[in-house]
Amino acid sequence: MKVNVQKLVCLLSVLSICAGILLTGCSTPGNAGGEGSPSPKETTTASVEPSAQPKAEEKTISAQADSPVRESWTEVDKYSTDLDGDKKKETVALFVNAQKDGEGELQKNDGQEWVLRVEADGKYYTLFEEYVQNGNVYFEVSDYYVGNDAVPVITLVKSTGSEFKLMRYSFEKEKAVFAQETVYDSAAHSKDGINRRYSSIPAVK
Repeated sequence: MKVNVQKLVCLLSVLSICAGILLTGCSTPGNAGGEGSPSPKETTTASVEPSAQPKAEEKTISAQADSPVRESWTEVDKYSTDLDGDKKKETVALFVNAQKDGEGELQKNDGQEWVLRVEADGKYYTLFEEYVQNGNVYFEVSDYYVGNDAVPVITLVKSTGSEFKLMRYSFEKEKAVFAQETVYDSAAHSKDGINRRYSSIPAVK
């Protein structure tokens, strides 16, 4: 079968032009040659302000000759142990400016002064001294293990209808002071305050 070469060449030319038109139509302006093609979606990390973290050492508390506690105050609780590594016991005691009635219960008002102090060799470290409105103060003493060493730590809890706070105190032997650290403060998480609905922590009586 004879093939008309001229017609075949014309047909191939037409097909080539059509293919070019189709390819051009599929490409949007600015996308030719890959330029302007959508780049992969960029991932951005939102800027998050760091939450209020406890400082390693907010302040230090030195020994004083006098105690802010008065004779009329009530000793709520106390505990004696070696806190400074001198092989002698120091006494941690919690006091409140309130009197007990005939049944031994504290007669508290809407608020009163609270003091947590450490007595050592006739001197006093006043760890906490504050007027607390509609609330209570508690403390505990724990050993925090660092390797083979046990570091005594005093933890104070302040719980009121509008505030919850945890404070930690440890003795720095080189400086002969107690270092204070805020472990948790509700004010750092709610700028407008809180309203306590319920607490299973027993009230100090």
